[in-house]
Amino acid sequence: MWSPRLVRKIAQAARLLGGWEFIVAASVNPGRGDGRTLAVTSPSPDQSRQSRRIRRTLLVAAITAAILPPAFARAADLPAIAVFAGPTATILNTDPARTSQKARDQHGLPPLVDWFGRRVAQDTLYPQRLAAPVTVYVEQFSAHPLERDAAALFAAPDGYLDAKNVFHRDRSGPGDRAVYEIVLRPEDGLYPLPYMARRADGSAWEGAEGSGGGFRQTLFPDASRLFEEIERMGSVLNGNLSGRARFSFFRAAPPAGYLQGLPAAQRTDAGVGAIPAEKAGADFYPYGYANSYPPRAVLAQITNAVEETLAAGNFRGALWLEGSPRVEDTVYWLNLVIDTDRLIVGAAAQRPNHRLSADGPQTVVDAVDLILSDVWRDTAGHNRTGAVLVEDQQVFAAREVVKTAARPGGFATTGGHGGLIGSTIGPTLTFLPTRRFGHASEVRFTQLPDHVAGVLINGEGRWANQSVAVKDPGGKLRGEAIPQVEAVDLSDWMTGTTGPNAKAAQRLVQDALARCVADSPLVGLVAESVQGGHFDQVEVEALNQAALQGVPVVKVFRGANAGFVYPDPGNLFIEGSNLNSSKARVLLMACLLRYGSLPIPLDAKQPTPAELEKIRAQLALYQAVFDTH
Repeated sequence: MWSPRLVRKIAQAARLLGGWEFIVAASVNPGRGDGRTLAVTSPSPDQSRQSRRIRRTLLVAAITAAILPPAFARAADLPAIAVFAGPTATILNTDPARTSQKARDQHGLPPLVDWFGRRVAQDTLYPQRLAAPVTVYVEQFSAHPLERDAAALFAAPDGYLDAKNVFHRDRSGPGDRAVYEIVLRPEDGLYPLPYMARRADGSAWEGAEGSGGGFRQTLFPDASRLFEEIERMGSVLNGNLSGRARFSFFRAAPPAGYLQGLPAAQRTDAGVGAIPAEKAGADFYPYGYANSYPPRAVLAQITNAVEETLAAGNFRGALWLEGSPRVEDTVYWLNLVIDTDRLIVGAAAQRPNHRLSADGPQTVVDAVDLILSDVWRDTAGHNRTGAVLVEDQQVFAAREVVKTAARPGGFATTGGHGGLIGSTIGPTLTFLPTRRFGHASEVRFTQLPDHVAGVLINGEGRWANQSVAVKDPGGKLRGEAIPQVEAVDLSDWMTGTTGPNAKAAQRLVQDALARCVADSPLVGLVAESVQGGHFDQVEVEALNQAALQGVPVVKVFRGANAGFVYPDPGNLFIEGSNLNSSKARVLLMACLLRYGSLPIPLDAKQPTPAELEKIRAQLALYQAVFDTH
């Protein structure tokens, strides 16, 4: 049953591929409605066997190219997805490869042992590349213990190995073993093999530390290797990433780097030119050494990279890969600041790759499938979810997701009112967020001004306003402009806010302010209260003083909040709705870049009514964002 259009496509492709004058005819079958039958003949019956075989192969290719969807026919037609490598990304990590038993036996090294000191019986296999083609013979019926039980269902093997392991196409004796013949080639990709490497002094690798000092890195410098391993080691059903989409890999703030640099021709990311020698803590941010956690200014680098990439408009969506302790905040930041209608999906892992039950590879596949599914689009094609985090086959809204434990299943929702919006099985959405994000966000990148008002402590020791450059002349977000926002716990029960310690709250607030203003001209506080948003009067006075020094203060509940801190236009605070302190901090940072610091009265101890009105007008801008984002 062929449509006339499909027949024409097959005929055209056959002629182009084969170079022969195939005769392709379509005829209507009267008994089957609009069905068509396809007949293909060659001009002469005396073609050689080889010629006919070639033509059949070419015709199969032509028909395949005509029948398969365009996404399979041309890689260029596949949707594009941007993949960003972020700091301390466990999802891009592996346990240090240990020298195999095979290598230890070969070089006379002590045996490989497990955590209990027992000899390891089987070598762990690590994905590696072949240097040259090799032919291997695989025992028939060895892929599953019950294959032999269903032997009648299988075709004959490729041949047999005799007692001397010599290969024959036909059985040569009763002791021959049935085998499949496989030619493995370097261009095939990664193969799981024993790890034969040793340390520089010839000893076995046991961890990451070298024999003469120094460490080998276990994290990937970008996500390309992870995707390649998923392709090679994943199941047939979910490992076919390159058949789903085209991926571009970006090192926004990567977890690993090239200590010796890298020639441009060897780059696996989307960057251009050679990579100079990189340093941990400055160019990349791994776990655990060299003070390598990213400073606050790196958030500008991340923002510029994601904004510029998605502004190009040729990506269906983006994956943001980061360590699980911080990914929840970064994804919410991207949700607020990146001016895009594309889907941004955060992904993390609680276990390194190659470990039993590693959760990262499946999370990557789930995130890709969510982007490609388009369930996140409304009927007009627009994003209706904002940025999300995908973990453990669940889809979390960026605003509400929070890490609760360092184990698979360790993400939950906060705020008590939604947050878990769907499942990657399908994928399907069950609830939709109502908060503003992306193109609709009031604090998105393109809405940020070039300059805002900040604060400083002048030569007289008084707080004053100053102009702060938010963007550089090229329109990029400046790292030094990223605000410093600190959370203070003012849950007054048992804290000594009366009697001899009545000034404890003032000291706590002022100490936090001093730390912040020493680090940034854009400063904010998030104050954690008891449930209900209540503060002791001494605490209120301390926070009022912060507001009169130009510092916006957000009130939130402490702990696992499940209610709302409601707006009160009569005070000098921003009420944080049902945000926890971490998410309120992220939103306040974005607001500071958009609206700047509060206006500072001439006398902070005795502000005039007009000065208070100006402060409240500025706070109203902040409050509107906290009510809707």
